[in-house]
Amino acid sequence: MTHYYHSIGLPRIELLRPELGLWGGLSLLLSTLFMSSAKFADDLPVVQLPGSTEYCTRGLTEVLFTFSLDADQRLYMHASTTELQTKALDLLAQNYGLWLSTGQLTQLQQLQYLGSDVRQLPDWLATPGWQRKKPTQGIHYFAANDQLTALLRVANRAAYAVHRHRAIVCLRLDARLPAAVVMPLFRRIQALGINYLVLVTESK
Repeated sequence: MTHYYHSIGLPRIELLRPELGLWGGLSLLLSTLFMSSAKFADDLPVVQLPGSTEYCTRGLTEVLFTFSLDADQRLYMHASTTELQTKALDLLAQNYGLWLSTGQLTQLQQLQYLGSDVRQLPDWLATPGWQRKKPTQGIHYFAANDQLTALLRVANRAAYAVHRHRAIVCLRLDARLPAAVVMPLFRRIQALGINYLVLVTESK
């Protein structure tokens, strides 16, 4: 299955045609804004993505942070390079008062994506490798500790530290998510000053 990026500028977030439904409304919104597409990595959490027939590669870099939100509103984070992801997790851990050793940061390079509360990482890292399972239960999106906002805030710091380039935020949103979840998510991201997003879709 081929995945694509759809980059959109966000001058204002609103559902333009409520009668079309969430993804119909977003499709109409996308049709009026800049779009670009590129093939996406396969080894990510399972999310039922909306479909698209669009494809191009304009405007993207390799400095990508991808946030997946599944139908159960569980959040996952993946970065486009191992070094970038490790740096972001290190900064995120520091925000929660966790200081990871050089050895722990080296072990983090084996983590394909963040799929659990960052405060569980020390226990996961302390588990022998042969007993270690990939933490894939996801971070509850409405958890009292807002790790989405925390991750978004460290994304650019990590990107400039590692690649000397701003981070591009990608969203893999399950097509079954209701508008009551998706639209506030866009507004929440925009409130952080992020006005350029990449929506990841599946090829039709």
